[in-house]
Amino acid sequence: MLRVTPDDPKLWCALGDVTGDTSHYEAAWARSGRRSARAQRSLARAALKRKDWGAAAGHFELALALSPLYPDAWFSLGYCYLRTDREAKARQAFTKLTQLEPDHGEGWANLAALWLQAGQWQQALSASEQAVKHKRESWQAWENYAAAALRAGALTAAARGVQQVLQLSEGRRLPAPLLAGLVDGIEGARRALEVRKAAAAAAAVAAGEERGEGEREAADGRPQQNGQQQAEEQQQEQQEQQKQQQQQQQQEQQQQDEEGEEMEAPGELLGLLRMAQALPGDTPRRAGGPPAAAAATSAESDERQLAQAAAAAGAALKAAANAPACGPEVWGLLGRWYALQGEATSAKEALLKQVRALQGSPFAREPAAFAEMAAASAQMADAYLALVAVGQGGARDLSAARMHLRGVLRQAEEAFGGGEAHEKLQGKLREVEAAEAEFKAKAAAAAGSS
Repeated sequence: MLRVTPDDPKLWCALGDVTGDTSHYEAAWARSGRRSARAQRSLARAALKRKDWGAAAGHFELALALSPLYPDAWFSLGYCYLRTDREAKARQAFTKLTQLEPDHGEGWANLAALWLQAGQWQQALSASEQAVKHKRESWQAWENYAAAALRAGALTAAARGVQQVLQLSEGRRLPAPLLAGLVDGIEGARRALEVRKAAAAAAAVAAGEERGEGEREAADGRPQQNGQQQAEEQQQEQQEQQKQQQQQQQQEQQQQDEEGEEMEAPGELLGLLRMAQALPGDTPRRAGGPPAAAAATSAESDERQLAQAAAAAGAALKAAANAPACGPEVWGLLGRWYALQGEATSAKEALLKQVRALQGSPFAREPAAFAEMAAASAQMADAYLALVAVGQGGARDLSAARMHLRGVLRQAEEAFGGGEAHEKLQGKLREVEAAEAEFKAKAAAAAGSS
């Protein structure tokens, strides 16, 4: 056949496929007048087998410049760019792939990972949403989704992603950094909400005081008038009120007429108008301050969203605590979550499980292990103190905290005595001892008075 049509690039490529000789692909490229995308794709695949990522990328670029409608080639090009540390070009390649093949789950997953590396959280979240839509059984895709959602501040979505990772991996994949990020996010959101609520309350008080001051100034500055002047002014006020009532009636009638006309518009247009009317800034304002109703609604909405996020994070943490890969860190995070929810007893129990899990670690010898044990022990002691503060604990709890702290300090004295972590734990022990002495004194006083 080549004797008959020696310039047919397809035949040269077929010969290369049969023999494995890449020179036949080069011949196909040359005889096609540098127009055979097939030849360049074959050269690219050969370079991939050799793990020559740079050469493969060059061949794919030439092939796609001639024939761009090959999703697999775009995917391979993106992979080659990744292997040669060209992340921006890799994003472009995977973006083109997803445009050609919108249900390509791997392409979306890689694009999401690249946006995460670039710190573009919203783009990463959008790509991750598409990735999990088309790769619902991939825990890796869900982990990227959770990471992107967490970075974008979508805490409820992040918690859902973590739960999917745990479920799909049967608890063997434990994304501890994401769990920690969830608890940190809930804590941060709660602090921010309290600050906003306090600021709104202060603004409302200031606005009320300003209005009251203005009314007093107006009353104090009104000149004394005789009866005739007062009668004339009352008459003028009545006339002005009548005029305002007439104008208001006319406006209401005009508004009714306009509303009647609006109802004849298409439903899509009506929906758009309603959304536009609900945009921030269109709420009627009082002079000198933000709309009180809008501020209250915003605070209530934020509080509802935070409650939903906290519940979702709690579900993820409880699932992690029951997973085969559960470790001490998970119990510590769960304890923090319980404390945020005001569940002092559950917080203490979870933190107690954390320090028990750390008992087998070499904390008496290794600095990192001791730092972890010291932090967990201090946190557990705080949980005991909180339990007593809310009236749910007693002398036995404070005694248990004191004995644990003394035991840890004694075991670590030789290796870490005098160090910063050791001294901080000593301070926590003194705090517990003081609380225990105070509790016993109050109990004795109460017993004596009875």
